Amino acid sequence: VAFSPLGGESIYTFHEDRGGRIWISTQSGVKSFESGEWKPLANVLQQASVIHQSRDGSLWVFSNEGLFRYQGSKREVYPLPGILAIDPRRGLLEAEDGAIWVGLIGGIGRILNGKVEVLDLKGRLRRDDLIQVISQTSDGSIWGASKWGSLVRLSSAVFKLVDQRDGL
Repeated sequence: VAFSPLGGESIYTFHEDRGGRIWISTQSGVKSFESGEWKPLANVLQQASVIHQSRDGSLWVFSNEGLFRYQGSKREVYPLPGILAIDPRRGLLEAEDGAIWVGLIGGIGRILNGKVEVLDLKGRLRRDDLIQVISQTSDGSIWGASKWGSLVRLSSAVFKLVDQRDGL
């Protein structure tokens, strides 16, 4: 199936939602493919690096401008500290408990029941290190992998940094 052209715009990320709709991020914002054409998402965002549909049907968009949640025509902004990254590879995960985890420079953020919490990892990671990949293991632990080769494990409020001293 061929989609209509985007006029030479680069695609930063894409996501297919549960309804089969394709979402993309380009220089001019986030768009969905509907009825044979690309339609922009309201309140256009620039250069989103992650698009994710959570179990409740919300569309989460993580961009250089912040973290946003769309539910139909409603948009919620989740303020994150000034440690957002320009790097396009950012982690975002919906955990089993419904929390949204996001990778930041020098930290990792969690949104649960509308509340934003940030675990500041300064002093444990390089100053410019970014949590790029986030995953949850079968025991419920949240793992974050960083740009500069560190692993972070969060388990029942226990924090463990895995680094060269542990054979990484």
